[in-house]
Amino acid sequence: APGVNNQPRALLWECPEEEGGDWRLVQICQEPWSSPSPLGTAAYFRRPSWDPLGQALCFPYGERVQCDTSTPRHYGTLFTRGAWGHPRLYRGHMQRVCIVRFSPAVYGPPQRAEEARVVMAMASLDGVVSLWQSSFPAPIAVFVDLVDDNCIITDLTWSHSGSSLAFSSTDGSVGLIQVSWGPLEPSWSRDELELWRHLRRIEVVQPT
Repeated sequence: APGVNNQPRALLWECPEEEGGDWRLVQICQEPWSSPSPLGTAAYFRRPSWDPLGQALCFPYGERVQCDTSTPRHYGTLFTRGAWGHPRLYRGHMQRVCIVRFSPAVYGPPQRAEEARVVMAMASLDGVVSLWQSSFPAPIAVFVDLVDDNCIITDLTWSHSGSSLAFSSTDGSVGLIQVSWGPLEPSWSRDELELWRHLRRIEVVQPT
């Protein structure tokens, strides 16, 4: 959301634990947006994305310039529950990261969220798409030349299995990236994921 002087600002609200309670504004670190370059280029969809376990939230827009003449540094910004003041920065794109999407697939031992791994895709204004595993600071794959010059990727979406990533562009085209994870194939079934979410909701709504 735009803040003072149209400077980017991220807001996160937490639902009340009791029925009829008030929503609470969560205090998250604003450092990733504290020194942006002028917003002269549209960034299209800047909506954040939650991981499939609901434990991490990634914002697509992160940028910093040291001074008026320096080259901006662009990144996606990931927050984890309980550590809202200490974001992780996923750097590497040469232009603004405008879209981020978590894959719905979960990797690792089923029902052990502390060992789970998730994958997310980022797209920037120059048409580059990168794939990241949340626990690693470097991309696991980078795709370039996906769209024509002067075109921008406008949206991303994953298949349920996490094996396909579709993207759309301002020229009206739609593309599909097929991914083979090999030994990283999802080990949480959809039923196991729904069970974990259900149990997590019970813990939050009816704490012991």
